[in-house]
Amino acid sequence: MDTESIQMSGETMLKLLNTLNVMLEENDERLELLIIGGAHMCLVQMSRHSSHDIDTYTKDKELVFKYRDLIRAQVNNKIDKTWINAVGDMFVTQEILNDAYLLYNFSNLKIYTPTDRAMLALKVASGRKSNSWDLDDAAFLIKKLGLSNPADIKLIVDCYKPGTWNKFGYHEDFCNTAVNMAYS
Repeated sequence: MDTESIQMSGETMLKLLNTLNVMLEENDERLELLIIGGAHMCLVQMSRHSSHDIDTYTKDKELVFKYRDLIRAQVNNKIDKTWINAVGDMFVTQEILNDAYLLYNFSNLKIYTPTDRAMLALKVASGRKSNSWDLDDAAFLIKKLGLSNPADIKLIVDCYKPGTWNKFGYHEDFCNTAVNMAYS
């Protein structure tokens, strides 16, 4: 089965996160996650219907990986191998964590999410112009925040950009394209 193209709705994501919470509860374990990327756009912004994964930042990656595989087996591998991951380590900064807020508070699982400004900074930092989802997501956030000048977007990115974002950060072409999309 080719799982690369399997998409999960927001409803499916919530069911999987609830299953994760139940497993954590059964094992008396606790986990905190910051959701970013497409999952954020589905669950928080409700600007898209699906994503193929739940990108997260967590201090407990091993716990995520343990339950990711157990839950995938439980649903007969009908979700992507990396349906939940910890790719946020590459992008999430202390500034983003400081601004994050609690989205879901399950018994043993807390789900946090970044602010709109921080999520825009993350989308711009990834700067994947070839990825239409990223451009659509950035355009949505740009319009929601009422931004029309790429220089204003750069100021937001700079607020959240650490020195370690050497290959990531502000992408002017990406921002120009996203601004044009937001208001076309």
